[in-house]
Amino acid sequence: MNPSRITTQAHFRHPTESGYTITTALKSGDDVRLVGFGSFSVSARPAREGKNPRTGEKLTIAASKAPKFSAGKGLKDTVNGI
Repeated sequence: MNPSRITTQAHFRHPTESGYTITTALKSGDDVRLVGFGSFSVSARPAREGKNPRTGEKLTIAASKAPKFSAGKGLKDTVNGI
C-alpha cells in the first residue's frame, strides 16, 4: 500500500497501522490526505538566528521540519454542527 494513498476506511479499520503509515509517509516527505477529514504535510523551517531571553546572547536555531495538519471540509462542518 502506498503510504500517501491511505483511505479513510483503512484508517478506521486499522487505526494503529494507519498512524504508523501516516508517520512513515510524512517522514519520507509525502503528503497524506484523508478525504472528509484533512491533510497532513511536512513544513520545512529554515535555520535562523534567535536570542536567549535570559542572557541576551545570540544563537543559531537549526533548520527543522514540522508536521502540519489542515482540517478538511467534512471535519469542519461536523465540528460546527452543520
